[in-house]
Amino acid sequence: MAARDSLMHSLLTARKLALSSGCDEAEAFGTMSRARIVDVEQNLIKAASSIIEEGLFVRVTSGKRVGLAFSNSLTKDGIASCVRSATKLSKIAEEDSQWHGFAPAKKKSQSMTGLLDSRTSSLELSDLREMADQMMHGALSVSKAVTVTGGQVQTYHRMLGICNSSGVEQTMGESRISAFCSSVSGKGRGVSPDCLDIRVSRKPDINFEALGRSSGRIAVLCSTNEEPKTEESDVVLSPLAVGAGDMGILSVMMSRGSSGESVIRKNTFLIGKLGEQVASKNLTISDNPLAKGRSGSRPFDDEGTPTSRTELITNGVLKGFLWNSYFGNIAGHGSTGNAVRDLSTGSLSISPLNLEVQPGKGNWESLASKIDHGYLVWACQGAHTSNFESGAYSFVPSPCLLIKKGEVVGGVRGAMVSGNVLELMKNLEMVGSDVTDLGSGIMPSMSFRELKITAG
Repeated sequence: MAARDSLMHSLLTARKLALSSGCDEAEAFGTMSRARIVDVEQNLIKAASSIIEEGLFVRVTSGKRVGLAFSNSLTKDGIASCVRSATKLSKIAEEDSQWHGFAPAKKKSQSMTGLLDSRTSSLELSDLREMADQMMHGALSVSKAVTVTGGQVQTYHRMLGICNSSGVEQTMGESRISAFCSSVSGKGRGVSPDCLDIRVSRKPDINFEALGRSSGRIAVLCSTNEEPKTEESDVVLSPLAVGAGDMGILSVMMSRGSSGESVIRKNTFLIGKLGEQVASKNLTISDNPLAKGRSGSRPFDDEGTPTSRTELITNGVLKGFLWNSYFGNIAGHGSTGNAVRDLSTGSLSISPLNLEVQPGKGNWESLASKIDHGYLVWACQGAHTSNFESGAYSFVPSPCLLIKKGEVVGGVRGAMVSGNVLELMKNLEMVGSDVTDLGSGIMPSMSFRELKITAG
């Protein structure tokens, strides 16, 4: 039996078993995955590993009481045990007066190509080692003073499926290859901070040598120390600083700020601003899980709801929010297909799947060339601790570099950037075209006016 059919058979078995045991509703979500990983440390291949996992999450209801259980086995016994646990928990759970049922079956999700690449799935550890060697060679070729302190090349192949008693039955297969390289330059007290760069793709088309060179080049620039000032200054954010997970200020703030759950709970800085100008006219941002070939693209979310492109901000105007079925039903307009499941707990939240900023022109270097005095922020350490209700943020640039007369002249130690994200977005000056796929976002560089820099 093919993996896709085997997975769906397990999920249908779980659903049938739950309903036959007296549950009112049932949902089964499952994954089968394989990861191959090569780790780098101190200019050496440190480890290689292959990990095979499978998981099953079962949610059932008794009235308006919801029970959730997890099993790491898709065997007959594993499924039965998981269903029993979920059923028991539904009997003792608190009643949820706002429960509207599991996500309904809607139109069939769009057929998508490019999710599963056989070349990526077939890569062996020896192939990944060669890619890691290319990455290290790229970093070390920049300067003899560079050391690759850490890095990783990973391939990921996953089959995912969901079915529920509302008629949802969906499966998908996906592949992904990701890499990061972290470099320093110099020795002793003159050593630079760790300088990271990241790439993610569905296909084995990453230029590993260029990724390493990028990390090594930033490290060399940071090995010359410049003093920051407490001032309001022009700042360029690299794609990582814009949108790399919890290292990207815009992805962090928009992921939480655009969530329908935050709207319902009234704890987002965007509450009450629908239709208003909340950013520079240069900013257009959407969640676009239908973008062809991108790492965050997918045909349905973790509830089985078909995905679609959702406008968040268009030419600076707030256009919409993201919803899963639970909070979408509370709001009265349903899901946008943005349910995301925590695979460690099974709980569902709302998040962008593929946050996409409309690109402009140039890259971080050309944006910096237009600044007489300012800073380049490569990544944002601590962005995830921002206040999502007020929009206030503060982070340590990791690293920070000084721009003088259009040139990046050296690293800056002890600087902090702070402000409010609404002011940040309104002070957006230019958007680059150096779009980078970061896994859950497609982000370019951006330049901003008058950001608050505090010297440590």
